[in-house]
Amino acid sequence: MSLTRTAARLALYQALLTDPVVTAICGDAIYDSKIGNFSSREPVPVVILSTEGAKGEAWNPQNGGPPFNELCGITFETALRAVEFDEAGQIVGYATPITDREMEATLDALEDRLLWIVSGQDPIARAPRAEVRAVRKVVRRLVRYESERFTAEDIGEKLAIRLTTAQVELVGEEAPVSIWDTPTGSFAGLPDPLRTICAGQPEGSSGYETCRLIASKYPVPAPPSGAGTQPATVGLVIAPQPLAPGVPPIGPGQNPPETGLVVPLGG
Repeated sequence: MSLTRTAARLALYQALLTDPVVTAICGDAIYDSKIGNFSSREPVPVVILSTEGAKGEAWNPQNGGPPFNELCGITFETALRAVEFDEAGQIVGYATPITDREMEATLDALEDRLLWIVSGQDPIARAPRAEVRAVRKVVRRLVRYESERFTAEDIGEKLAIRLTTAQVELVGEEAPVSIWDTPTGSFAGLPDPLRTICAGQPEGSSGYETCRLIASKYPVPAPPSGAGTQPATVGLVIAPQPLAPGVPPIGPGQNPPETGLVVPLGG
């Protein structure tokens, strides 16, 4: 549900921050959930990642959810400017790219990489990086996307903004399938896929600290009775036997063969 959106932003942010094309254009000017209007005086090129409207439809139409089939809009706001400013707001020179054609092409290159990453793929690598594979753990598939272009020109400044919204289907929150699969670790109280994404965040990074903040609000699940040990089992041997009195039983290795079962006892 809503924590799946957090997992998506964390995974995508880390994938963008380690992408060679995105960082070649933007450096580390990549932001997660920037709140407030974009200012033309901010450092650019820039990528601002956020999640917009979401909706979920119950997998079970009779009993309702959760779990839900979740759809979410992931928005990338990319911006370029043809002039650069110092901290006092004074123009210090021209940026690269300079021409309108170069600015438009650079925004297209950024958008191309963003869409590949949100789909969990990397066409310029032999195998997707670990950060891109992590996106697959929370984004099931890219359904469609929309791209809008905005421009502004003021006091000789040229600002180009592209707003790309990717409609994605998210992986639903999952509970452990067995008491023996009870999660452990710093993020044990979080549901998957957020728990998995948090466990992969670099320690000390902003994403890791965000995960710690969320996890501190959730109680750590208590281990079940007997956790940490193998469940008790009993061995059974099923061997078809003749019912006629006086006929010797069929021994092991004879036809029909015996079948061995190990049945777990309740714990």
